[in-house]
Amino acid sequence: MVSNYRVERLLGSGAMGTVYLAHDVHLERPVALKLLAAELARDERFRERFLRESRTAARLEHPAIVPIYAAGEAEGTLFLAMRYVEGSDLRDIIKRQGPLDPDRVVAIVSQVAEGLDAAHEAGLVHRDVKPGNILVDPSGRAYLCDFGLAKHSSTVNSLTRDTAFVGTIDYIAPEQIQGGSVDGRADEYALGCMQVVRQIDPQ
Repeated sequence: MVSNYRVERLLGSGAMGTVYLAHDVHLERPVALKLLAAELARDERFRERFLRESRTAARLEHPAIVPIYAAGEAEGTLFLAMRYVEGSDLRDIIKRQGPLDPDRVVAIVSQVAEGLDAAHEAGLVHRDVKPGNILVDPSGRAYLCDFGLAKHSSTVNSLTRDTAFVGTIDYIAPEQIQGGSVDGRADEYALGCMQVVRQIDPQ
């Protein structure tokens, strides 16, 4: 158990943490439960930013953004509980199927772009738009996830200003690599990279 979530099975893992299918024992519903890497919880600056930005991200309401149900800390582990989306992330889809049909790419990118517009209006920048952070359900609907790890663009004195950039090099904007100020245009750049390459090299 993590807080009020009973872990059931592994869904995936990455540099930031591990995602499990879990069951919310209070509300009786499945959730995608992300447990962040232990070293992140020990970083007080990261911990503070994560909890603050998760609250901001939880207020986002858009069909193309995976809703955040809860974020917190349990026995020293930072966690993020999100809606469980049945399906696969775009990276795995491309690995199985190869480059996607242009019409399908446009449909996915359009949905994600609308979600990003809503996030940017709320002052959130994702900073890591890539196939691995886009979920696609069996009907073809696309969802952008991991907004709980985004940087709040209106925070001038960011707690992460002096750290290495966040993002995946294949889709990252030049100013983000150089450590400059980042706004929604960095997300647009990443999304444009995905559309141009037609997901030939998913990361």
